[in-house]
Amino acid sequence: MGAVYFINGFLDAGKTTFIKDMISRETFKIPGKTLLFLCEQGEEEYDKELLAHTNTFVEVVENEEDFNGEYLSALEEKHKPERIIVEFNGMWDRKNLLFPRQWEDILEIAIFDSTTFKLFADNLRSVLAEQVRRAEIIVFYRADEVRDKLASYARNIKAINSGAALLFHGAKGDITLDSNERLPYDINKEKLELTDVDFAVMCMDSMERVDAYKGKKVHFTARAY
Repeated sequence: MGAVYFINGFLDAGKTTFIKDMISRETFKIPGKTLLFLCEQGEEEYDKELLAHTNTFVEVVENEEDFNGEYLSALEEKHKPERIIVEFNGMWDRKNLLFPRQWEDILEIAIFDSTTFKLFADNLRSVLAEQVRRAEIIVFYRADEVRDKLASYARNIKAINSGAALLFHGAKGDITLDSNERLPYDINKEKLELTDVDFAVMCMDSMERVDAYKGKKVHFTARAY
């Protein structure tokens, strides 16, 4: 079995848009079937011609309790795909999720709508954290509509998962944050309050950019031996 792409995020964040773009790319095409597990359906739908053209077969998983190793393995055996994509339901429990034993190469991607990110971060923080915690790539759509908030959003993400790659998409293309904006803390402040995860980021960044840290006070929890 080939790679498994696990796409998480809240309803209407852009998961379907991301997957449609992904399977449409020439560089993404493979011989054999792609099996798509669809765990929720928003406003965006999959075009039948696109699915046929990309040899993609859809299985709808309506109930959270059905998303288990035995059920998924049975559908995998039915289709015998070369690749699997999961469009997960962002409100289902990710924390205790058990994948089939044979799913070894799993790439997790979290999708957010930049215009509603703060709403979910304020009201569903624990759910959002589970979407982010294991993700290797995090994509923000409609980022140009809240350009002034992106640095704050990046720090929110990095506080949960410092190793994730962040991608910001706007109507006219990708938006790149500068070195300071990508940090999980505000480098412009005189005193830096660091979490355990932030400390490793600070060590790496301070070695590369010594001048940016001159005169700063750094507060963190440590243990002396």
